[in-house]
Amino acid sequence: MPSLSKSAVGAGTLLLALLGAHACGDGGGGSTGPSAARVAVVTVSPATVSLEMGETATLTAAMLDVDGHPLTRVATWSSSKPEVARVSNQGVVSTVAPGSATISATSEGIAGSAAVIVSVASSISPAARTIGVGDGWQFVAMRADTVLANVGWSSSNPSVATVSSTGYVTALTLGSAMITGTIGSKYTRTATVTVVDQPVSSVTVEPGEVSIRIGDSQQFATVLKDHFGHVLTGRAVTWTSSNAGVATVSGAGLATAVGPGSATITAASEGKTGTATVVVTARAVASVVVSGGLPSLPAYGSGCPDLSSDDIKVAHAYDDRGGLITGRAITWAVGPPGVLTPTSSGSVPANGVHYTAVGPGTGKVEATIDGVTGSTTVSVYRCVTIAITPNPASVVAGKTVALTATVQTPSGTLTNPSAGSWETADGGIATVNPNGVATGVKAGATTISFVYQGVREGVTLTVLAPDDAVASVTITPHEKTIEAGDRAQLDATLKNAAGDVITTKTAAWTSLDPTVAEMSASTPGLVLGRNPGTARIVASAEGRADTARVVVIAPVVARVEVTGGLPSLPAFGSGCPELSSDDIKVANAYDARGGLISGRPITWAVGPSGVLARTSSGSVPANGVHYTAIGAGTGKVEATIDGVTGFATVSVYNCITVTVTPNPASVTEGGTVRLTATVQKVGEPPVTSPSGGSWESVDWNVATVDVNGTVTGVKAGTTTVSFRYQGAVGRTTVVVGPP
Repeated sequence: MPSLSKSAVGAGTLLLALLGAHACGDGGGGSTGPSAARVAVVTVSPATVSLEMGETATLTAAMLDVDGHPLTRVATWSSSKPEVARVSNQGVVSTVAPGSATISATSEGIAGSAAVIVSVASSISPAARTIGVGDGWQFVAMRADTVLANVGWSSSNPSVATVSSTGYVTALTLGSAMITGTIGSKYTRTATVTVVDQPVSSVTVEPGEVSIRIGDSQQFATVLKDHFGHVLTGRAVTWTSSNAGVATVSGAGLATAVGPGSATITAASEGKTGTATVVVTARAVASVVVSGGLPSLPAYGSGCPDLSSDDIKVAHAYDDRGGLITGRAITWAVGPPGVLTPTSSGSVPANGVHYTAVGPGTGKVEATIDGVTGSTTVSVYRCVTIAITPNPASVVAGKTVALTATVQTPSGTLTNPSAGSWETADGGIATVNPNGVATGVKAGATTISFVYQGVREGVTLTVLAPDDAVASVTITPHEKTIEAGDRAQLDATLKNAAGDVITTKTAAWTSLDPTVAEMSASTPGLVLGRNPGTARIVASAEGRADTARVVVIAPVVARVEVTGGLPSLPAFGSGCPELSSDDIKVANAYDARGGLISGRPITWAVGPSGVLARTSSGSVPANGVHYTAIGAGTGKVEATIDGVTGFATVSVYNCITVTVTPNPASVTEGGTVRLTATVQKVGEPPVTSPSGGSWESVDWNVATVDVNGTVTGVKAGTTTVSFRYQGAVGRTTVVVGPP
């Protein structure tokens, strides 16, 4: 704050002293000394002083006599308004309150004065301000309610905040700066600016709407912006869900679908929020698994009273991620009817089905949920099984045949157990005793059964008239050789004891080696060759049988076909760069029936050498050959398999042909003859001596040829003149005679 300095006070004192000295030393003869001079004038300096509250100023008083000579006197100081400004005995003025006062210095009754104006202290407004990066603020210098002009502005840290010549501060980056305002040349005032990040003005959640299935997740992201639209980073974000029963959200914005419905996901930052909508749908059924229960059950009433024939299976639906889906309706299918049947039970779970095994076989329990079906199988067995041999059985009327019942139980195998019983369906055709011996009564057929622990098994017994009984079976031919894949017809002749052929009966055919040859299911005696080897073929009837031998050999190649590839190719380098001169053919061998024979070695022959050449390629199939067309003509691709040869022809053509005329041509020594080259390209009209071609003579000592095809005879003899165009060459013979 401004003040009058001590040196000024000293100067004033010195001035008074000098004035007194002058008065004392005034050399007039009538001088009476210092005490004789009187104060005539008192002058106070400075005459006007402006102070702000809290400032002081030192005034000086100069006393002069009537002649203007300075006097050394003591002045008495006073203030007209001490409530505004006070003055000390030394002339130091201090402020009390805003206003104006007159400060007087009095000496020997003479007074001088100065005007003192006291005002409120000036300041920078605001004294401190927090501003966001990029924002600005207007600072002003104030005195009371008055905005001061002529202020010089500066910033202590212009990298953080700058200030314009009018006091407008612009925030640039985080930090603080002191803003200084210089008021006139007397006062310097400061304010503090703190630059902070811009607050969040808007929150956007991306994506804004999404549909996901239960169990899936969706990562949301936020875009935070200030009021300028600038993207903000590094701000804290909190996430909430409006319906946690539909979707939850983590602190990182990862939403997880919990149940069907809709939920609003809200992101909040610094008091601002943004939302997104999540629609959650149920997951589709991807698979249905039927499980539980036993893999096998005894058929009800099949001789296992201690084992249950009832069981339960349950169905579960799963989505594509393997997640369990509950609460969906289930449609059950249990069967087939002779094996499994659905039954009711009060203890079945909501996702289960109860069923009973009713007969031997493979049953299926099938569940369908939302159109997706899953199933499992149940093997149903008899606890007790009975096999009767022979089956079928036959006996001549009046004769007997012993039947054997083999009973398989959980504890072991029994033969004709005494606890069982034999029964006949028709005693008028055949009877059976407790030991299983059946007696034929009259021609016909009936069922002989064995019953054990409620399980019944029967066999058909045919009773024959005495002359209908089969005494022998004979197969013809008795030995046969066929190729694999071929077939052969065998016949069985049945005869009675008298040697007469029985035509009313047929034999049953069986192959003892079905991997080599098997019997046709539809044609009796028809043998089908499968693989090389020997098969034993049996024909049987009424306990009589015969065995034939069938030898199956590998199939014989009857013909070889060479196929594939193109029927014609351009010769390599014959002027068709856009067409390939390479190709592939394959060979297949067939037997006499037309059956394909594979795996045999192939010997290839490709030619003739000037037309086709065999070449290699990694992409050739095992039964193929790769070749290249090299010259015009008819080529042959030949394959030999097991001594049988097949072939295909390939027409090779030149894409460009050149014809030189006349051919032959004659000329005398020193004479000339003009030749013409006609170029024909496939698919284009002929061209005569086109540019891009070149003429050549085999023997320039006999005849030369220029670029236009003009031949000049050099000496008697014969030479060949050629025209070459894009790899194709046409020639003519030139005979040079004497002049």
